[in-house]
Amino acid sequence: MFKLKWTPLLAVIVLVGCDQTDSGSVATSQIAADFKVISTSSDPVAKVMVTAKLTITREFNAPQLELDPGDELTVTAAGVTTTLHRSPLLFVTQYEAEVDNASTHTQFVIAFNRVEDTSAPSSIAQLPDPFDISPMAASYHLGDTILLTWTAAVSEDEVMFYSHRTSCEVDDDTVEGTSFIARLVTGDTVDDGTLSLNIDDFIYNVDRDTLVACEAHITLERRQEGSVDPNFGAGGDFIAIQERSLEFEIVLP
Repeated sequence: MFKLKWTPLLAVIVLVGCDQTDSGSVATSQIAADFKVISTSSDPVAKVMVTAKLTITREFNAPQLELDPGDELTVTAAGVTTTLHRSPLLFVTQYEAEVDNASTHTQFVIAFNRVEDTSAPSSIAQLPDPFDISPMAASYHLGDTILLTWTAAVSEDEVMFYSHRTSCEVDDDTVEGTSFIARLVTGDTVDDGTLSLNIDDFIYNVDRDTLVACEAHITLERRQEGSVDPNFGAGGDFIAIQERSLEFEIVLP
């Protein structure tokens, strides 16, 4: 038997769902857009992921829109137009598509095309400069300090966003069977190509003698904001992201 223990932040992510509304009953002037273009490779021919969520207002937990017939989302890049399709994600009404061209200078144009109401055809973003993380060891010990290095941004005032997620198996006599804990930490730093992290900060505040095994996952994101079509009356965001990640084992005493 397996049981999960989550930090409060992760519990919110897992357990909180959103209301859903058919798009045909909502005017474009009431809709907010949340668009992303995500590249995970510096390979110029790699695919990128395009995601789109539409909500009524930008408030937390706002109702999400399920597209009715007659409404569609498309993305155009390098002259090729692709239709976004419903994602299988639970608790999130999201549309997505993979696009072949990952060039830094390619514009991604997302269109919300409508038959019965005003369309929003021109939300535009462009990927920031790509980067690569230098190779790291397969494992680190508690107490170690690790130095992440990557291709620095050209501009000195750019920001790199980071997160690290740790999952640990726990031998806990108070719980029947095996249990797990998880910790998520997020932050940002100057995009100068270096970030120092202490492995002790990856472990949640538990009795470390009960830990059996831990794995860590680090993600770096270089972001660039685009523009959302002004016909979205509730506004929104269009963010283009260069994302890189790595994993390693945390060696326990």
